[in-house]
Amino acid sequence: MKSSDDEAPAAGEQAPGTGPEQQALHEALAGLLASVARLGVARGLPCAAAEEMLRLAFVHAAARAHPGCPSTARSAASAQPPASTGVR
Repeated sequence: MKSSDDEAPAAGEQAPGTGPEQQALHEALAGLLASVARLGVARGLPCAAAEEMLRLAFVHAAARAHPGCPSTARSAASAQPPASTGVR
């Protein structure tokens, strides 16, 4: 059981159907995202802006990982950061 909302799941907590590598990834990302969330909250970043930034990061990572894939190329080309973040 988690001791607070901003901690990664305990090592013994595993979602059904996930292996140890997926569990380790989940735990690492949970800890990282908790830190990102704390920073965003401290600086007044709206949740919607943070969600959009994460979506864009996934789109760009997919485009870099699969450069010949037409769907990732279209997604990356059409992706624009939200104006509220000041990221360009």
